[in-house]
Amino acid sequence: MPMANVQMDGKYVKVFDERSKLISKSLEPYSALAGVGSDFFVMQEKFYIKTFDERCKQISKMSSKGVDSVSVAGSTFTTKEGHWIRTYDRNCKELSKRRE
Repeated sequence: MPMANVQMDGKYVKVFDERSKLISKSLEPYSALAGVGSDFFVMQEKFYIKTFDERCKQISKMSSKGVDSVSVAGSTFTTKEGHWIRTYDRNCKELSKRRE
């Protein structure tokens, strides 16, 4: 069942379907939910940005060094690193970059 909502419950993540039924809950604590995409969500940690599927299974991770902010929309997420805006897919593969 596809995820419709992702929420922090203390330091843990809960994923819900479109009927508000709990699909999964993370087994380890995380610090910050950066956003929710169409079929993944992004957590921003101290040293890493991590992507997860609806079962809270990690898809990929990348360094968060130099990242000022993260936003998520649809099938991609975007980071702001100084004057650079970079767009990534759910596998943390860079799709594009531009100077702000």
